[in-house]
Amino acid sequence: MLCVHEGYAFEKMIRQLTEEASRKGVGDFALTDFVHGYWNKADGSDIEIDLVAINDDDEVIRFGSCKRNPKSHTGDELGKFEGHIERFLKTKKG
Repeated sequence: MLCVHEGYAFEKMIRQLTEEASRKGVGDFALTDFVHGYWNKADGSDIEIDLVAINDDDEVIRFGSCKRNPKSHTGDELGKFEGHIERFLKTKKG
């Protein structure tokens, strides 16, 4: 249970840091909307995106995945995440 709680806390921290960096003008991404996450199933098996940051002025969207396990940072895993993004962009919200 602690692992699940840590995961949610890590995702929340990354979203808050993204918002704070934008507010202070630090970094390379100016937000024009709140930072969100998007999951369309309770288990995240279809679409799981931990960070959706929007810059409407430059028409840029940044997607992120918060994973602590080094095995989640491989080329295969990146390909799976790109699939999540593709499916998200086909949704009404995307």
